[in-house]
Amino acid sequence: MYVDKTRDVYELVRYPKGLFFLARPRRFGKSLLLSTIKLYFLGKRDLF
Repeated sequence: MYVDKTRDVYELVRYPKGLFFLARPRRFGKSLLLSTIKLYFLGKRDLF
């Protein structure tokens, strides 16, 4: 199952509140979320 976390990435980048601790069990999309954040900062916003 895939859960779209694009909105979370936007909120995280738009309204930073200091540190962000990403604690999730194995296989819960941590790498995908970090890849999404990376693409956002690389300017690939057309993908969103």
